[in-house]
Amino acid sequence: MFPVDSRVGGVVGVETWYGITHFGIWTGSIRDGEPTVVTSGPLTGIVEQKLSEFSEGQEVTWRGFPSQRSGAEVVESARSEIGGLWLPWDNCEHLVRRVHGVPEESPQLQAALQGAAAACVVVAAVAAVKKA
Repeated sequence: MFPVDSRVGGVVGVETWYGITHFGIWTGSIRDGEPTVVTSGPLTGIVEQKLSEFSEGQEVTWRGFPSQRSGAEVVESARSEIGGLWLPWDNCEHLVRRVHGVPEESPQLQAALQGAAAACVVVAAVAAVKKA
């Protein structure tokens, strides 16, 4: 678990079984005896969920506080997004950056797209060699 100095509105992350980091916003609230996190996922959309649901048994790590906004402002902004859809081009990385008011980006998505593009180039090159 991450350090106790983690503050409300901070970013938490969990490594998934497929090597991607899943991100959320630490709310400072408790539901059924557990802390909650606002996050975005393909099966849930944007939700506030218990830490155990967010982590799915994996270790949760503190990922910092990337803005000058107050924690309360970040949590309020995150909660205003609840009910929204998860989209590959608007995922959990985009959500945590958006509610912190910093430029939205997803380095993990960018890496995946670059990898897919490289794989397409390799497949095309192999196909061209076989044709020749």
